[in-house]
Amino acid sequence: MHKRTVRFASMIASLAVACVPEARAQQRARAAPRTLPSIVARTLDAIAPSTPVASDEPPSPTAARTMRELDAIESNMRIVSYRHDTRVNVREGRYEFDCSGLIAWVLARSAPAAHRVTVEQASGGRPLAADYARSFLRVAPTQQRGPWTRVSRVEDARAGDILAWIRPRIVRSNNTGHVVFVTGAPRRSARYANAWLVPIADSSRYRHQNDSREGTTRTGFGRGTILIAEDPATGSPRAFGWFGDLSPFVLDTQIAIARPER
Repeated sequence: MHKRTVRFASMIASLAVACVPEARAQQRARAAPRTLPSIVARTLDAIAPSTPVASDEPPSPTAARTMRELDAIESNMRIVSYRHDTRVNVREGRYEFDCSGLIAWVLARSAPAAHRVTVEQASGGRPLAADYARSFLRVAPTQQRGPWTRVSRVEDARAGDILAWIRPRIVRSNNTGHVVFVTGAPRRSARYANAWLVPIADSSRYRHQNDSREGTTRTGFGRGTILIAEDPATGSPRAFGWFGDLSPFVLDTQIAIARPER
């Protein structure tokens, strides 16, 4: 294999699968076997064209408000970075936060009731990625609990929903996981069986497939595409690939999707 190809593959394998991975986590990921979980086994057959399963339009007034807030950040941002303490000044165009900081800031404006419930259930202070995931997992599939509705199947996710996962055990990090806004309807992966390409917006140090941060040096807010593998029996989220269809591996973990209603 060409040396440049080897170096590129090594670089991709070493990138983060959570908000801020450590060197040990990167080394373990590189050393881990490349065999994929059975739910996302590779296939040589075409699965489906990469088209959305439903409209990309927000399904509710709350979702529409969420999408407007994300659009406003994107159009107004001038000072942007990934950091654990939230620093936002709309007049200056300053939007600095980590993944959960973005979620909390936007939800406080688009779905304040859902935001308050998550804050109350958080283990301490501002909700972190794992707090969102655990809060969503407490809601029965397809059921509403207070201002939140659990979205049990990946293919039912829509713009304005929130997807969160708990840091996989293979990743050693001070972060608890990752949390993102869904920005459109999922599309079937053309590369992996039982998996979906999900358009998202997040705050991160690392880029996804088709990422708006590509070609820049900036971190923080951006849009991209991730891969979410489903349980073939239930359609529920089961694993993720950071780089969408370009993901060299996927990681099993606890993942949940929920829809803020108000």
